[in-house]
Parts: sequence; C-alpha cells; structure tokens
Amino acid sequence: RSIWILDDISPLQQWEKELGLGGIHLYDQKEVTLWHNVSRGGQRGHFIFAGDNPKSIVNTSSVPRAKTEVHVPINFKTHTTDSLEITIQSMDDSSLSKSFKVKPVKGFNRIYWDRSFDTNELTENDKKELRSIMEELAREFDNSRIRRTSKKVAETDSSDELRALVAPLMDGYLTYKFPEKFKIQEAGVGEYIITLSDGADKVSTKLKIRKDPLD
Repeated sequence: RSIWILDDISPLQQWEKELGLGGIHLYDQKEVTLWHNVSRGGQRGHFIFAGDNPKSIVNTSSVPRAKTEVHVPINFKTHTTDSLEITIQSMDDSSLSKSFKVKPVKGFNRIYWDRSFDTNELTENDKKELRSIMEELAREFDNSRIRRTSKKVAETDSSDELRALVAPLMDGYLTYKFPEKFKIQEAGVGEYIITLSDGADKVSTKLKIRKDPLD
C-alpha cells in the first residue's frame, strides 16, 4: 500500500492543445504559502513515518530541527533549449525585482526561485563596516560560529556572498543586529509579476504569496 502526494499538477490541469505548438508559455502559478517554521526542539521522531517535503520546502541543514525555507516553483513551457530570462517584479514595491537566466529543456519546465531579490553592490566602505562589525562580535562573544563567520567575511569580497554569510546570524536562535543594507531582501506575502522572455517574445503571469493560514 502506498500514498502518493501530488503537490502541484496545475500545468496538467491547464493543458490545452494549442500549448503543443511552438513558442513560450507561462502557466498560471499555484499560490505559494509561507509556512511557519515549527519544531518540537528535539531530534527524536522527526524521520519516523515521515514523507519528504516537496522540493519547494528546503532544509537549511541536516539537523532535523533546522529551519526550512520556502522556495517558489515557476512552471513554464518552451520548444527550445536556448537560454531564457525570467524576471520577477513586486507589485507592492517597484524597487524589488529579480532577473536570472535559465537553461530549459524542450517541453515542460519547473524551476525554483529562492525568493531573493537583486540587491545593490556593497561599497568598499560598506565591506569595511561589515568586517568591523564581525570583528567586534568575535571579540565580544566566545562563539566558534561567530569566529568562523568573521574569518570568512574577512576573506570574501562578493556582495552577495557577504550577505549570505551573515544572513544566518540575523535570524535564528543566535540573532544579532545588522544594518538593513547587509540583509538579503526576500519576497514575502504579496503579489508579483513573473515575466518569461526568449529575446523575441515575452509572456507574463501573476504570482501570489500568502501567509500561513494558521497565522
């Protein structure tokens, strides 16, 4: 006996004969829920009689009680293997957008967006400020995690990588204060426009992210 969970068959439900023709097509995207991160605190029983989460629920580490992140599935169809561009724009804040290239296969495609937006490059002064903050934290707190992060920040120059390094210190059981410019901007509850382009044609559709219904 088995139980099969079909998390998202919306592309099949939306299929029409015309979609078998050439061109690109964005399906109506399924509403995404920002599920609460809830853990019992211990590690016992987490993997007993438990199925896998859908690919849109991503574990941040191998520890059973670790935080999970909600990624956004984006479903589209194409008849080419040429590179395509996806742009995601917030309908609530025009300054929030994300653009990236994808390498599709012919036919149906599903990719996952980690909900991060494009961010401004940090200036050299910003990077010096962040390194100074990390050095001060390393001196103030006798914590191996802080010391490791401080060392990596001192050796890293990429703005995106620097933000990714300090992100775990801004959210979790160890939380420290950092200026907003060092945070990774993420899509929250709201509505967004997704645009798919092959260079010649563009198609768009809406995406809605809702809060956990139990919130």
